[in-house]
Parts: sequence; structure tokens; C-alpha cells
Amino acid sequence: MIREEIAKVRIISPSVTDEEAETLALEFEAVHGVTMSIGATLEDKGFEKWLDGAKPDINFYFWNRYRRLLGKSGFSGQVLATLDRVTDRTLGLLGNPAKEGAWDRRGMVVGHVQSGKNYAKWKQPMRRRNNSV
Repeated sequence: MIREEIAKVRIISPSVTDEEAETLALEFEAVHGVTMSIGATLEDKGFEKWLDGAKPDINFYFWNRYRRLLGKSGFSGQVLATLDRVTDRTLGLLGNPAKEGAWDRRGMVVGHVQSGKNYAKWKQPMRRRNNSV
């Protein structure tokens, strides 16, 4: 990630302050457009969407903690916002854990691992699901 590379350079040039290093990282992200796309899904036509109606009653404790950690680790606000939308969509497709009776829902998340965003995309629905049970 950008901040890790800046940290390597700071070893050679220790006079660079934390504030200057962070300013440089933010400028680099802005100039070079560090982004994350929302991706694509395949969905059953008859699947009942459930998450939007249930979200007000769910305490996303684990997600909120993990999101703060990602922010502190250098993920941009834009990437975090997209990650939020992607994981909401993925969680919503998993099936409502509060649904009465037996149900069977399966799926697969596929991505290219580059900067850790796809790892976060894959792991985050599981953290959010833990909150919604």
C-alpha cells in the first residue's frame, strides 16, 4: 500500500514527519485515483431482498470496528464507502437469518487480490452476518 512504501522511504529520510507522510499519501491517492469498483452480481429473480428493512435493527459492532481499522490502515474514504455498499449487497444476498423455517442459500464471491480490498470484500459480509444473527 501507499503508506507502507512511504514508510520505507522515511527510513532513509527520517526528517519527514507523520503529518507530512500522511499528506503525501493522501495527495498520491487523489492524483492517481485510488478507487474500488462495486463489481457485479448474479441473482435469483424471485429472491426476497431483506437487508434494507432489517438494517435499522442491526448493531454492526464488528463491521464498525473493522471499518475503523481499515481507515487507520490507509484505506481511502471512497474505498471504504464502496466496500460498505459491496458488503451490504453481498450480505443482502446471503439470506435473512431471521426468516422462519428452513432455507438454503449459497453463493460465491470472486475477485483479484491486489491491495487487500478484495480480501476485505470477502471477509466483511461474514463480519456483518455475525452482527445480524
